[in-house]
Amino acid sequence: NLAQLTIPVAAMLAASYVIYLVYLIFVKENTNKMVKNLEDNGVETEEQNKTDEKHTKGGSNDHDLLSKPITVFLLILGFVGIYFGGETLTESVQHLISNVTFFSSPKGPLTAALILGAAGAVPEHVIAIISAVKGEIELGIGNAMGWILQSTLLIFGIIGIIVSITLHPFILIQLGSIAGTL
Repeated sequence: NLAQLTIPVAAMLAASYVIYLVYLIFVKENTNKMVKNLEDNGVETEEQNKTDEKHTKGGSNDHDLLSKPITVFLLILGFVGIYFGGETLTESVQHLISNVTFFSSPKGPLTAALILGAAGAVPEHVIAIISAVKGEIELGIGNAMGWILQSTLLIFGIIGIIVSITLHPFILIQLGSIAGTL
């Protein structure tokens, strides 16, 4: 028999992503404030040394932080965009499957799944390429890691709360390779 993803485990996946977001929004900002306070009191920090190096090289990448309400609003807006983009992508693939004769063949569903996966990964690849061209490799890697976390924790968790997910060996292999990547 195949294992099932239980609702409590699925809820724990989604909750862990929400906790991660709360950490990014609130705790990370407090850490930055503590570093600034130490700098103001004359204590040199690693961040200050990095900033000094940037200024001596002739450039600065200092950016103003967004306020918490704007950050939360942008997160909500992003999730709404993801929902509608996913719906559009899924409906397009369903339309292809039902209206194109090739997708009625035995290899049709596999091809449709590959198209769906490739189209869903386009935004991450574009960000990674733009980051690499600008020399900011960490941004591309961070974006890919964020997408992996969002997919496995938030999306998989919410789907597991709504419907029963059978943990087929193929899904377990995917989850294992994601865990290894992280």
